[in-house]
Amino acid sequence: MKYKILSTLIASALLGGCFGNDDRAVHNTQAFDPAVANMDVSYSCTDGTAGAAGVTDGYGKVNITPLTVVTTPETCSLLFVARSNSVDMSNGKSMAGVSYTVPKGMSVAGNLTTGTPLSTLIAKSLGDEPYTEAAATQVLTDLGLDSLLNDGVSISDLLLNTEAVAASLPAASKSKLLATTAVLSDTILNADTSATAEELSAAAEAISATVLTTYPLYPSSTADGTGDDIFLEIPKSTVDGAVADPEATVTLPPAQEAVPVDPTTPPTGGTGGTGGGSDDSTGA
Repeated sequence: MKYKILSTLIASALLGGCFGNDDRAVHNTQAFDPAVANMDVSYSCTDGTAGAAGVTDGYGKVNITPLTVVTTPETCSLLFVARSNSVDMSNGKSMAGVSYTVPKGMSVAGNLTTGTPLSTLIAKSLGDEPYTEAAATQVLTDLGLDSLLNDGVSISDLLLNTEAVAASLPAASKSKLLATTAVLSDTILNADTSATAEELSAAAEAISATVLTTYPLYPSSTADGTGDDIFLEIPKSTVDGAVADPEATVTLPPAQEAVPVDPTTPPTGGTGGTGGGSDDSTGA
């Protein structure tokens, strides 16, 4: 099956390790919803290693250099925090206020680690516990993404290199993943902090189901996939309503036209570390 082939190709490409522009070993990370530029990335490891890695570039990437993160990234959690001018590079949507978490135990040495709304919800469901595949499977199932897993998508591939997996999926499955991820981002951002992981999952699934009913091949504006790409900003009122009652009718806000941002244009609005760059197609 092609998803297993994808896993093999990604693993093979990463066996030699990951290296930065100066040939130092690094651990590659990416903020993806899709790719988000201008997010501050930091790490915290069980041995006390902690610090700032830099700011995501036009491909959503940052390289982390401390040896602990490079050799034993599973002992580290990652935090991606948006700046006021953070942007979804695929559509120009402001990502101000957004943050993504990668729980300890999820990262793998020699592999890209992606911070997404999915990893963030998994971290919230775990609390202080380390990552487990069982916990990740439950979260993805609660979000309605179990169909991807049942169709042969590896959980590890999906979480660690979300961009590559999305690109490999059939159109309908890709739309389901992208719509769910985008909705979950707004759901986490706008929900009350008291909302549980289960409540967030149910709300995001309900809202994304409405998105996909309205835009079956999201982000295309038309059902045949030929229309202009759009994006949605799910307001707090809609999120609160879905958290309170996932069965209630969801009314979507007007769609906004996607205006992709040139990834070769450096993010503005502050200074930071060196990003991963476009030459890291697998993150390595």
